[in-house]
Amino acid sequence: MLVNKSLERYKEIYSEYVECRVTLHNYHVNFLSFIGRESYYKVRKTLARMPKLERDLRLAAKAAYEEQLKLNVIIREEKRNSKKKK
Repeated sequence: MLVNKSLERYKEIYSEYVECRVTLHNYHVNFLSFIGRESYYKVRKTLARMPKLERDLRLAAKAAYEEQLKLNVIIREEKRNSKKKK
């Protein structure tokens, strides 16, 4: 069976992204309760990390899509060959 390795990488990055979003939410709630330097820095640091994750996620999605297109061609050819053998 053919495996889309780029899709696995996409899933890993997406998990990181979701974790970062949850962390941001938690820091946001904390910031609203205790507006201070430490809570501000945590929100800011998390927000700064997100664009890199979004970029990596976008590139991984593109790679997964392109790899799937190649796999689809291989799968179609295998089906044709198996029909010819029968």
